[in-house]
Amino acid sequence: MSRAQVHAYDANKKAEDMLTPLLTQDDDSDDSSEDSSVSTASLREVVKQSPLEMLKTSAGAGVGLSGLSFVFVPQLLVFVAGAICIANAPYSAYKEYQITKIPTLRSLNNALREDANRLESEVDMLSEEIDSLKPKAERAIAVEEELQTIADKQQFNVDKLVDLVKENEVILDQMKENLRRRIVQDIIKLVVSSDKDNDQRFNKAEAKILALKIRIKLQEYGVDFDEQRFYHVMNVNPTIPRIIAIVQKLTPSIDSVDGGRSTEDEEVGDEDEEDHANDDIDGMFRLSTDAGKGSVFATGESLALSPSVRSMKRKSRGSP
Repeated sequence: MSRAQVHAYDANKKAEDMLTPLLTQDDDSDDSSEDSSVSTASLREVVKQSPLEMLKTSAGAGVGLSGLSFVFVPQLLVFVAGAICIANAPYSAYKEYQITKIPTLRSLNNALREDANRLESEVDMLSEEIDSLKPKAERAIAVEEELQTIADKQQFNVDKLVDLVKENEVILDQMKENLRRRIVQDIIKLVVSSDKDNDQRFNKAEAKILALKIRIKLQEYGVDFDEQRFYHVMNVNPTIPRIIAIVQKLTPSIDSVDGGRSTEDEEVGDEDEEDHANDDIDGMFRLSTDAGKGSVFATGESLALSPSVRSMKRKSRGSP
C-alpha cells in the first residue's frame, strides 16, 4: 500500500469519527419528535370534549346560526325555528345547573351498589346462621316429642305430685316435732344432772358447764345454740324449775293455744310480764342451714327450733 492510500484511509476514518455524534443527535431528535407527537396525541385525547360539552357547543352554534338566519333569510318559518332554538338554550343551561347541584349519578350508583353488596353479604350470613340452627331446632323438636311420649305413657299427674310434696312437708313437720321433743328431754336431763350440790340453783361456773354440755349435745342434732341468750336468761333467775319451764316452751301444748278467748285474755297479763325473757328464748335454739334442707320451704334458711307459745297464740288470734 502506498503512502497516499494510507493518508486517504486515515482521513476517511477521522471523517467517520466526526460524523458519528451528529448521526446520534439526529436519532435522538427523531425519538424526541416521536415522543412529542405521542404526547400531543394523548393531550388531544385528554382535551377531547365530553358529550355534554359537545351538546352545549352545538346549542351555542344553533343560537348563532339562528341569529344569522334572521338576518339573511327573513321568513316566518325561519323566525319560528330560530325562536325555538334560542328558547331551548337557556332551558338547557338551567337544567345543567340543576344537575351540577345534585350528587354525581355515578357516585350515587356506586354507593347504592355498595349497600346492595353489604346487604347481600348480611343475608348470606343470616342464611348460614339459619342453616346452622336448623339441626338444633330439629333435635329440640325430637326431644320434645320424646318427652311428650314419655309423659303420655306414664300418665303424669301434676296434682298427684303436688299432693306428694304436701305429704312430704307434713312428714318433715312431724319429724321436726319429734326432734324438738327429744331435744327437750335431753336438755332436761342435762339440767337435772348438772346440779351437783342439789340446791336447785346454778352459779356462774355451773351455768358455763351446763351451756357447754347443751351445745355439745345439740350439735348431734344439727341445732345451733346461742350461749349469750342462755347466759342472759340465767342471770335473771338461774333455778332448775325456771330452766325446765323455759325448755318446755319449745314444745307448747296445742290445746293451751287453741283454748277459749276468756282463758287467753286472762293470760295476756302474765305473757306481757315475761316478754323480755321470751324474746331471748325465741332465738336460743335454731336449726342449722344444713338441717333445714330436707324441706321445700326451709331450703337455705335458718329455722327456729320451735315457735314460742306467745307467737302461736298471736297467730291464732289473727286468724279468722
